[in-house]
Amino acid sequence: MRPVDYDHRLHRTYAAGRALTDAQRTAWSRAFATRLPAARPLRALDLGSGTGRFTPLLAAEFGGPVTGAEPSARMREQAVAHAAHPRAAYVPGRAEALPLPDESADFALCFLVWHHVRDKPAGARELHRVVRPGGTLLLRTELTDSHERVDQGGLADAAVADEGGHARSVSRSSTRAAPSPVASSSRLQATARTPSGAYDSSSSLPDLWYLDAFPRGRDVLAALYQPLSVLRATFETAGWEVKRVGEVGLPAPGTWAGALARLRTRAFSIFEHMPEADIEAGFAEWERRVAAAPQAPAPVTPGTVVTFRRG
Repeated sequence: MRPVDYDHRLHRTYAAGRALTDAQRTAWSRAFATRLPAARPLRALDLGSGTGRFTPLLAAEFGGPVTGAEPSARMREQAVAHAAHPRAAYVPGRAEALPLPDESADFALCFLVWHHVRDKPAGARELHRVVRPGGTLLLRTELTDSHERVDQGGLADAAVADEGGHARSVSRSSTRAAPSPVASSSRLQATARTPSGAYDSSSSLPDLWYLDAFPRGRDVLAALYQPLSVLRATFETAGWEVKRVGEVGLPAPGTWAGALARLRTRAFSIFEHMPEADIEAGFAEWERRVAAAPQAPAPVTPGTVVTFRRG
């Protein structure tokens, strides 16, 4: 698929449309910490740092220094202006050509970025060059296959938020009970679920709630993302070892009305691959559905994190 140009439009809406709540920020910080060494400080690379959604968090929680590498000049401008931290720096760079010395990072974060990387074998090799031996890569991505949780080294199951926003342990293959977003509208609860209302864990695509009204979005997901077997082969060839595959859930991000307002910013790059007529039709459908119960809790979608160890 064609590359997404973040300098064209997305840099203006990304920070607002993809903002994290304090509770979500805390949940991600804890999830990263369970996958990283206890020693501090840790030097970090935030690959595809965008507007700095995670870069200051990494510096504050793990000590830094943190380098945010981002190819979009306008996304970097937003990060410098609104996500500065004394132990963080934003530099131009992409996965295939990182402006960092060999073995200069203790860990790297790649958060919903890998699907943008054009030459994935080169990107995996370059990450291997920059991260020290024994270091960690946290790869937040979507996977297009059904897979079992991988747990090397005695780590606990990934934390997934339950209906009350509390952590519980699950595996990818388990059936996830979901919150009831709008009791008066069964179609709001239909995405990637069985007739009983539970998520279908055998589904080969991620359970992204909003795609229920954007049918072509599933084709886009299938084209953008990879199965775990392909991802694993790419990184193992470059000298990485899979240590853990699990899911991280987040507290509910507010109401359905709020979720739709954020979605309306079109800060998700998936919209760059859809026809405009489909996008407008999908938003019109969501407006109709959410009007039934705008203050109902928004959906909670767990996110897959693949943890690699650098050999």
